[in-house]
Amino acid sequence: MFDKIREACAYVTGAVTAFFGAITINDIAVFVGILSTVGTFAVNYYFKSQENKRAQEEHDARMGNK
Repeated sequence: MFDKIREACAYVTGAVTAFFGAITINDIAVFVGILSTVGTFAVNYYFKSQENKRAQEEHDARMGNK
């Protein structure tokens, strides 16, 4: 049982080490840029949807709907 766990840990550690050994600082910069872009899009989408929701509620209140 412990041999299987130890073997799996060795494979995972080897794969992680190989991955981080293969990437360069340029690759890291690209990953960070992509994550920043996706994060910015998600935050902007959330706040715009909240703004639209508030504007619709205000419009409905002014028009006497609901």
